[in-house]
Amino acid sequence: MLRKIILIFFIILTPFLFFLSFPKFNQSYLAFLAIIPFYFFITNLKSSKKVIMASFCIGLLVNLGFFYWIVPTFQMAKINFFVALISCFLISAYLTLYWLVFGLSIYYFRSYYFLLAGIWVILEYLRTYCLSGFPWNLLGYSQWNNLVFIQSVDFFGVYGLSFLVIIVNFLFCALFNYYHGNELSRCNQAVASLGESTHLKQKKQIILMVFIIIANLIYGFFRLAQKDKFFKESPTVKIGLLQGNINQYEKFDNKYLEHIRKEYLGLMDQNIDLYIWPETAFPYSYKGSIGSFFEGVDLQAQIIGSFVVENGQYFNGAILLDRDLRKLGTYKKNHLVPFGEVLPFKAFIEKFLPAVKYVGGLNYGDGYDSLELNGVKFGTSICFETLFGNEIRQFVLKGANVLVNISNDAWYLRTSAPYQHFSFNIFRAIENRRYLVRAANTGISAVISATGKVLARTSLNEKECLVYEVPLKKGQTIYSLFGDWFVWLNFILVFYFLAVKYQILRFIFKK
Repeated sequence: MLRKIILIFFIILTPFLFFLSFPKFNQSYLAFLAIIPFYFFITNLKSSKKVIMASFCIGLLVNLGFFYWIVPTFQMAKINFFVALISCFLISAYLTLYWLVFGLSIYYFRSYYFLLAGIWVILEYLRTYCLSGFPWNLLGYSQWNNLVFIQSVDFFGVYGLSFLVIIVNFLFCALFNYYHGNELSRCNQAVASLGESTHLKQKKQIILMVFIIIANLIYGFFRLAQKDKFFKESPTVKIGLLQGNINQYEKFDNKYLEHIRKEYLGLMDQNIDLYIWPETAFPYSYKGSIGSFFEGVDLQAQIIGSFVVENGQYFNGAILLDRDLRKLGTYKKNHLVPFGEVLPFKAFIEKFLPAVKYVGGLNYGDGYDSLELNGVKFGTSICFETLFGNEIRQFVLKGANVLVNISNDAWYLRTSAPYQHFSFNIFRAIENRRYLVRAANTGISAVISATGKVLARTSLNEKECLVYEVPLKKGQTIYSLFGDWFVWLNFILVFYFLAVKYQILRFIFKK
């Protein structure tokens, strides 16, 4: 009976720690412990069938707890509760498949901690891009407020950070196994017989893990001690971030056009270089003739979030206008939101769920060109795109001096989603060592430094114009230049381990 109680406790402990690690609870240190219960639960199972069942149950609890906000978000999109609930379950079940693979990896390679960390990184990368991608709860994102720990993402990206968080978890596991002689799997015993004792291998891994963690912390302290000194003599641009706080149901209702106009134009009362509107904040589809909307206002240059219509196709866009309302450039969103702006396998799903015919309908953009004003380039991402570091760096490679993110988080109400969505931007700023500014309809709007420090921010559901002198920068980081090279290194090393250490593969196939 006691054993069953302990097992149930372990089943719910990883989802509980995982959930508390992320916004809005922000107990980031718990992420360093979250994988430990999962590891020991799996290593105490006696068959791969039980591992599959346990991994799926634990992974499903993790994802359902994390993505509960999908239900109210879909309801905001006027999708009925039943379809929203089924959608939440299906998305969570799909993401749980990656936990299943990781559970099997632990079962077979339990004392090969670096191999397991590499497999975790590969699984995170795969779900970043499979089926349009949904990398919302990558483990590295839990550390958004741990500035010392996350500075190395300018080398390794967020996947490198996930690797480090997993390594901290496995350090505790390794220490326990080393001093308490945890029983090894037959697979590990087979590999140990190749020459070197497993006990000695574990000791070497522990030393290497400690070294990596300490090196990461030293680098973090070093970068923060610089306090963005490279920006001290940089030119600046004065930016106003408009947070109109418009109700989602009012945004596209013609009855509220004048209300929206007054709300936004009422915020534009300062002499600045550039105003930035949130995603789809402009209440029309931009067609080039908008003078009447701004009548009576002392205009400045502005980036407005608006639907763009070209050749009968609709895009989610950002449009740069000068003070005379001349269009200087347009950015069209490249990475659309799956199950929102675009629906994978829509024709097939619609056969079973007719209501999804109202989901999607937008088209993909065609590049990552920055919006340029007076020689300053603004790399402008829209909403969901900020989750994809490898795409945001494309703006920097094309000369972006400032990163911009515009979003409409009114969909999420007061769930944890708007806090999570905001936190991703911190990693994009550090990865590229650029200041990042964010304008969100209902919040959170913010200015983030190149070291990830939040210099100014708004609260949810308030109307405000956030003004800040933003320094400009040129040049690229290692991550800007080479992107997710660390992931590909893990692909190579994991493949090498499985291919060259053929005794392991042979043992698995025999079993």
